Amino acid sequence: MVKKTWIRTHVARQIKPELNGQEVHLVGWVHEIRDLGGIKFILLRDASGICQVTAKKSELSEDELSVLEELGNEDVVYVNGVVSEEPKARLGVEVEVKEVKNSQ
Repeated sequence: MVKKTWIRTHVARQIKPELNGQEVHLVGWVHEIRDLGGIKFILLRDASGICQVTAKKSELSEDELSVLEELGNEDVVYVNGVVSEEPKARLGVEVEVKEVKNSQ
């Protein structure tokens, strides 16, 4: 099995509306998780701050869903996603998950 190397492309404070539509790779700690059934909101924290990550369960593979279900506060995660403007998000922007991995 080949282990995928994760390279962070951005930190939390860089996730702004100007990046709308761009793919980003983030690494950080789970600060908070909210599960609303078909969607999970994860506040991802790194040394620069916090950004919102959104995981739509209908758009993820079984592997990603399994990782999401096992996540807890302070777990280290790697997120690959697309920045999306979202007026309801705290900072007006969020990262829509394409891939998520727990560091364990």
